[in-house]
Amino acid sequence: MGDILGDSYFLLYLILVFLFYSADIVITLFCCLFCRVLDKWSSKLWVQVAPPKRGR
Repeated sequence: MGDILGDSYFLLYLILVFLFYSADIVITLFCCLFCRVLDKWSSKLWVQVAPPKRGR
């Protein structure tokens, strides 16, 4: 019983490490994508919402 528990813990640890590293990459890519989308959205929204600045 102890061996099975140890193996499952080791497997869980491996999965967690793998998820951590892959999640790091995925989060980085997602943040880049999200920042680009947010940039486009905010510029569009800013153009619609904000009054045009004059005199600057």
